[in-house]
Amino acid sequence: MQKLDVQDAIGATASLQAALDAQDVTGNWYWDTARDRLTTDTLVAQLFGIEPELARTGFSSARLLAGVHVEDREDTARRMATLSQTGGSCVAEFRACSADGKVRWVLARGRYELDQDGRPWRGQGIVIDMTGSRLSEKAYGKRIDGRPDLALERIADHCLEVRKELEALDEPFLKRLVNMLLLEIGRRLHQAIKDKNRRSLM
Repeated sequence: MQKLDVQDAIGATASLQAALDAQDVTGNWYWDTARDRLTTDTLVAQLFGIEPELARTGFSSARLLAGVHVEDREDTARRMATLSQTGGSCVAEFRACSADGKVRWVLARGRYELDQDGRPWRGQGIVIDMTGSRLSEKAYGKRIDGRPDLALERIADHCLEVRKELEALDEPFLKRLVNMLLLEIGRRLHQAIKDKNRRSLM
């Protein structure tokens, strides 16, 4: 096995830290579906025009939907309502009206769970700001309910569980590593969706 030089290790750590510092396009959300209470990080709050204090203390799904572009709101509300009742995973691309007044394209990936009695329990996932990375504003539909890559879906589920467990620990670097992994998974899912949509247009 090749021995890692100390300077190489320091350089690698610095490069990783720089990469982590630049990863500000992915955020996470948690939805207590039984009580209709959402909490998010700062990025998700900004993307949907939600006050930071509400993001920490919790807000209703109706408040989140108010930050979805009016043309995409009905489909997004229907998808959220259905999945909260049935459970399951979803990948969706739609427009959000951010706090800076701009319309942004987001890719949302979530998993919804039921309790042991089959009632709505919780949802959790990530939101990725894909503005500027789309090939065309007209090339892709607003709704993506397929599962473009089952392996990536499973990995995302595991990462979300790891992230949840880390919330109880004072391990900021590990949390950022998981965030970076979730970001890359989101990018791969986004690419899989773009490839799928390209094929459908041929």
